[in-house]
Amino acid sequence: MEVNPLDHVYLNYSAFITLIAAIFTLLSGLFLLSIRKKSKATLHLAIALISISLTSFAFTFSFTTDHPAGAYHRWFTMTPVLVAMASLVQFFFYFPDRSHERVARWIYILQMIVLLVDGVV
Repeated sequence: MEVNPLDHVYLNYSAFITLIAAIFTLLSGLFLLSIRKKSKATLHLAIALISISLTSFAFTFSFTTDHPAGAYHRWFTMTPVLVAMASLVQFFFYFPDRSHERVARWIYILQMIVLLVDGVV
């Protein structure tokens, strides 16, 4: 009996919606990265958008398959969400002008430590 890998692939509404969101956020983040003289706020917003796109791609994979491997999307969604959250916090510290840079730096360091601990465990 021949096994066809496409037997477990389903293109449904949820898959298309998350794929559209992933492509849109990825292109938005890449556009922000292409700006030549970008501020720190722009950089952090771009990082957040690209991280969110990775999460959306993981959900797209999960929605398109009924194979047990589709459950592993959880491993690929936690770390990008934490990166996006840390970048959005930094975005709000630097937009519209830089305020409390020392506090922003310490919060970013703390968030990166949490991110590394979560990524390892």
